[in-house]
Amino acid sequence: MRIHKFDKYTLLEVLWCDIVERSGWRAVKEAEGAECIKVMTVGYFLNNHKRCINLASTVSKDEDCNVLTIPWGCIYSVKQLGYVDGEC
Repeated sequence: MRIHKFDKYTLLEVLWCDIVERSGWRAVKEAEGAECIKVMTVGYFLNNHKRCINLASTVSKDEDCNVLTIPWGCIYSVKQLGYVDGEC
């Protein structure tokens, strides 16, 4: 996945592969069939680095936010979303 350049707070849809952990005992054959989960995240672009992208789902007027960091190696696609007036 190539690193994309976006303006700060651009709204993005990121499709990526998330880690799955299952607690408890299970048969090795069952464990061998385990796969990651394909997920979609929508968030505001903060910045990206060589290895990851940082998104926030909420940003305060003081620019405090929560951060989700996703490694580029886990990302299938990044799509810029936009607001079209009158479609709320």
